[in-house]
Amino acid sequence: MVVLAERWPVGGPNWADRDAESVVVRTVAAALAPSADVHVITPQGDNRTTIVDGAFKVHSLGNVIDRSVALRRAFLMEALLSSTGSAHLSRSVSARVRDWVGDGGRVWDGGRTVMSSIEPDLVMIAGHLHSSLDAVIAPDAPFVALPLCAERDGRDLTVFEPDLACASAIVTTSEAEHADVVSYVDPRGPAVSNTGLLVPVNPDVRAEPHSALAEHDYVLVLCPAGTDDETRPAELARLVALHFPQRVVAVVHDDALVVWRRCQAQRLDPVTRHMDLWRLMAWARCTVDLRPDRLLALRTIESMLLSTPVVVPQGGRAHRHVASSDGGLWFADAAELVGCVDALVHDEDAGPRLGEQGRRYASEAYGSPNRFVDLVAEATGLPGRHLAVLTEP
Repeated sequence: MVVLAERWPVGGPNWADRDAESVVVRTVAAALAPSADVHVITPQGDNRTTIVDGAFKVHSLGNVIDRSVALRRAFLMEALLSSTGSAHLSRSVSARVRDWVGDGGRVWDGGRTVMSSIEPDLVMIAGHLHSSLDAVIAPDAPFVALPLCAERDGRDLTVFEPDLACASAIVTTSEAEHADVVSYVDPRGPAVSNTGLLVPVNPDVRAEPHSALAEHDYVLVLCPAGTDDETRPAELARLVALHFPQRVVAVVHDDALVVWRRCQAQRLDPVTRHMDLWRLMAWARCTVDLRPDRLLALRTIESMLLSTPVVVPQGGRAHRHVASSDGGLWFADAAELVGCVDALVHDEDAGPRLGEQGRRYASEAYGSPNRFVDLVAEATGLPGRHLAVLTEP
């Protein structure tokens, strides 16, 4: 099995360095590891090296990914999707588009050599905007698609549908992603299977609170911004902290953990380890996730698994989790955000009830390793064979 992964979590224990896409790719690949020899090929890394990383052998190509690639892709995709013929591109034109947005294949320099030495039976392409496939695999190579289709990305599939139509199978990892993919791809094409995902948390975090907080039942706010930023999430985080002066509010910023007591802020070292983040979630009254990731809403699921109710923005994958589970509340504006937190803070019964409902939902959909491994093997159709997995930048 080969994983060509531009979004591979190569960092250390810092949870913030691992985006949802890379976590999904690694988890899906791990589900196939019991029955396949798993290799990872990634452009990341400073040099061309090969190391053993758990169940994987990781081949780093040491290529620099041009930051202009993402910007060029955004402009090109917007232009294509505004044209009337964007949903009917031929596969050759789709390949040219991929080459334009993928830095001409330079991201994957050296990848085909490593791929040839492994000779996988099948390729898994992770990312529906995958760039310059022909730089790594043969044009007629069989493959399984892992679209990684985040919210609002479904329409992009119309541009790359010629590639998806050639897949032997399409695999999604949430009900929301599955619904989006099915609505955009040709129903006469390959089967679309939803495997769900395994999202692990350590239940031992309930044994001891975070060292920075002697209290419990505080409000935890996840704010994807710096402490001095003037972004909307940062403004909402300060609003929550100042609106509840009698309640401890802990705000996880990118650059610090800020603990508010009686409208006074104490700035502490940033939260970097997964265990520390989970511990903060487990002892909180509720978790306010101000900007969930668009692919999976990973932090929302983790809080649910720890029986802590969540408050999330209206719309998007996190909202779907909450609506499906009754595991929290959602808000459309600042006033509704304050109202949601107020309800969970002052209603002694609401928090435990919503937390338990969220835990049951998350445990069933994202907490069963055996079920997940079985579904991935069934969806790919090739349990026990060598597999190659490619991901987009």
